[in-house]
Amino acid sequence: MAGTVLSNTHGGPVRITGDGQVDGNVNVNGYLSLGGALLWPDWDIDAQADKLVVNEGGVGPRLTILDGGNVGVGTTTPDTTLHVVGAFKLEDGSQGAGKVLTSDANGLAVWQPPTGGGGHWTANGNDIHNTNSGKVGIGTTTPGPPLHVYNTVQGSTVRVENSTSTGTINVRTPGCDMYYGVLGNKGYIMNASNTDLAIGTNGLTRMTVTSAGDVGLGTTTPGAELDIFSPDNLARIIMKNPASTNGANFRLNGLELSILNRDAGPLFFATSNLERMRITPSGDVGIGTTAPAHKLDVRGNMRLGNGSEFEQDIHFWSGNGSWQVGTNDAGNGALNNQFYIYDDAVGQYRLTVQRSTGYVGIGTTTPQSALAVNGKITAKEVEVTLAGFPDYVFEPDYDLMT
Repeated sequence: MAGTVLSNTHGGPVRITGDGQVDGNVNVNGYLSLGGALLWPDWDIDAQADKLVVNEGGVGPRLTILDGGNVGVGTTTPDTTLHVVGAFKLEDGSQGAGKVLTSDANGLAVWQPPTGGGGHWTANGNDIHNTNSGKVGIGTTTPGPPLHVYNTVQGSTVRVENSTSTGTINVRTPGCDMYYGVLGNKGYIMNASNTDLAIGTNGLTRMTVTSAGDVGLGTTTPGAELDIFSPDNLARIIMKNPASTNGANFRLNGLELSILNRDAGPLFFATSNLERMRITPSGDVGIGTTAPAHKLDVRGNMRLGNGSEFEQDIHFWSGNGSWQVGTNDAGNGALNNQFYIYDDAVGQYRLTVQRSTGYVGIGTTTPQSALAVNGKITAKEVEVTLAGFPDYVFEPDYDLMT
């Protein structure tokens, strides 16, 4: 069809049942019914069963209208009222760099500057700002703090990532400068100000690190490198290995220091990675042995000393009193450099041995001979020798050899 084609009846239809090629103009006062495609030199309109497609010659579909009303630009399967694949440009005469697109009361799209009352958001580089109330909500439409992130899925809610070995979040007030994050590939919490660092639970401070480095548990004013306080006067430190029956509890209780083992295993002490002392579950103490058979079982030498005191004793207790076995140093008056056995029940020295002479005293603390007995002696035989020759004593008035 060349030239101008008019319908033969004013306002009537023009019906083309096949393909038509138009080299000029087509004026239709009614409607144009196509049963195939309407072709132009560089364009064609293709009427299909469920859509109308406008094609550019040698390129393909440019505009698609589905029979449901969805319009696609750059796509033949629009899934919304207007579906654009590619960039689009919207001008209303007020557009400009840095403006945001909002809608007025009638739903018309208008461009507004970021500080305008009609819009909440602006994109400035990669930052997002709420310019009305100053609050940003991610996952929520009612943010409480300035930045409110809400997530309904388990896992990380906020992720801060740095391509180097150090990345921190800085929280600052006029009096405090806090950093949280990673420093040199290590977890990092630091108060950069000259103030304390506090850690708490249930709304209460549980641990305080002062600006001087003192650590307080249960107290906000520690007075030492580690200061532990409990309101019930029982501050405990418990060290336990759940995989072993040899776990032990270490307790600080006022001025008392005790070591407890609540399990069935023994409690042992070691130095240089070698066991030195053991307490069995039955209470036997072994020094130098791992299998003590008595309340105190010492395998090796034992030395008693009492500092600058004059006496060093071992007490043997019984229901009727105690016995003391010990030594004394010079300056004790009654005893001087002696070994003794003392009876607490009667308050008497039963036996003494002088260091300087080796004299033994029974019933006396000042023996003047090798054996001095203050009391009677009962014996089957007493042998006295001089130069290897014995002299037997049988009578009370017998004169000893001289």
